[in-house]
Amino acid sequence: MRGAGQHIAVFTAATFGVAAVTIVALQTPMLGVAALLGAAFMLWAWKYTRAAGVLWVTALAIIPQWWSVSVPSVGAVPLTAALGIALALVVLANGTGRSRADTYVVVYAVLVVAAVGVAWLATSLPMYVARDYLLVWILPVFLGARLAPAMRSALPVVGAVVGACSVLELALGLHVFETLGEVSSWQSIQERGGWDRSEGAFGTPIALGAFLVLCLPFIAEMKRHRTLAAALIIGGTIATISRSPIIALLVTGLMLIRRHATVKLIAASFVGAVVVYLVASPLLASDDAASDAAGSDQYRFNAIASTIATMRPIGLAAGAVPDAVTGSLRFAGFNSIDSAILLNGLVLGWLPVVVALIALVPVVATVILTRRGSAEEIALVGQLFMIGSLAFITGWQYFVFVIVGMVLRVRADRRQERQSEITPSLSVPIPSITTRR
Repeated sequence: MRGAGQHIAVFTAATFGVAAVTIVALQTPMLGVAALLGAAFMLWAWKYTRAAGVLWVTALAIIPQWWSVSVPSVGAVPLTAALGIALALVVLANGTGRSRADTYVVVYAVLVVAAVGVAWLATSLPMYVARDYLLVWILPVFLGARLAPAMRSALPVVGAVVGACSVLELALGLHVFETLGEVSSWQSIQERGGWDRSEGAFGTPIALGAFLVLCLPFIAEMKRHRTLAAALIIGGTIATISRSPIIALLVTGLMLIRRHATVKLIAASFVGAVVVYLVASPLLASDDAASDAAGSDQYRFNAIASTIATMRPIGLAAGAVPDAVTGSLRFAGFNSIDSAILLNGLVLGWLPVVVALIALVPVVATVILTRRGSAEEIALVGQLFMIGSLAFITGWQYFVFVIVGMVLRVRADRRQERQSEITPSLSVPIPSITTRR
């Protein structure tokens, strides 16, 4: 009966889906084609849900976020976000990956919606900002929690491939997305010290480097080719010529050494640190690179000094106005805030940001104070430095919240195991009674 009910539900959903696609195609042909492809993906994902999760993670890493589809009354939705929405609908429908983490995800989603809703009511938050929070802060968390095993196996492989491409991009000066596809300001290639830096599909070197560092802890989950994968990820990070990702790389490496302390790992890490120093130093120490870095630091300092006093406890910062050209928010004249912590404080208010940082304390404590931190927790703690020096942008932001979902899954599973260990058995053995005659 249950199988028959599922077939009826699928048939009904497919019927309504075909009707919706037909109507959309008649109104907007391009959107209709995208909807048709999305429907085909959902049918495939229904049977191969975990493979679809791997495909989505791969798409996030190799498809630029400025490639999008325009949806009436909604605006531009990145293709990868649309793919994620389709995958989330499938996962909701077929129940893949259900666990106790679902409760954590629901609580998290309610808190995010509440923070955005209160900010919107208090200070008339632009609707597109609220939309972006739902797409970036909730969708990846849900998929990360439900498809954690698939994500765990996919991330080191995808990271190694992207790392190899990053090295080739720097060495050959081959920037595939500079002219390919939709025109966007993200396509411009940044230069430092006479080198055109690697950006991949992430639109900026620092976001590419942050993604690669995020993948590093999951190498421990690989059964083969760990050394090769680590070398490619480290090399790809250096090819971005970005200081913050290189620092995050070293910090993440130290946490991994503490977690998996072996003589072989310590020796390999020492050699790796020496190589990073020898290769990265010439790229970052030139006069041009130093001047560029100093200018970047000065911009960040000025942005913090000018905007921090405008933050409210709840809601949009005082004096925030939309940019006349891009439509994005400007704060005290700055249209780029290079810190996710500061930017979200300016958009939602400092109180939600403080609550979010406090919620991270148990994860940080697990990684720093014990040797029980999982790959997901180490990856998230390693990204905290990046969150302080980079706004949530392009594909990197989705990966951060995928990791958040995976951490929720890990902690929910750990709590369940702990409860099963301390809960006494309810079945009490009854002693046998021998009756004498």
